Amino acid sequence: MSTSKTPNYDLHAWEPDDDFQLHEINENFAAIDSALGVRYPVVIGTYVGDGTQARLIDLGAAAAAVLVENNEGNRSDYDHSFVFGGLALPGAPMNNNGLVVQGAGFLVSYQSSIRLQTNQTGILYRYVAWLEP
Repeated sequence: MSTSKTPNYDLHAWEPDDDFQLHEINENFAAIDSALGVRYPVVIGTYVGDGTQARLIDLGAAAAAVLVENNEGNRSDYDHSFVFGGLALPGAPMNNNGLVVQGAGFLVSYQSSIRLQTNQTGILYRYVAWLEP
């Protein structure tokens, strides 16, 4: 059996004269796995804007977070007067609901009057979505 433990995660640590116990290794792995926390599956994709005011991009599962940018990697123009993308979380949409996590996907929008352009006709958008585990 191990005669000492690590200071941060209380893992088994062996001295040269300690007997080696397989269950201690399993306890160490369980503690490490728990400390690493929950993993969020990631979906990376693209869509081409169609100009509609509200459009659902289907992910097939609920998202914990969604990040959208236009094909050039921009979320806004140089003076931030147009919004091309951003980050949205459940219950925390991007400004003026230009990007909203909803159901098994996310809503994008094209509204020229308030300069939301996360769904502008013919523009390629890239997204990263972290799905709920």
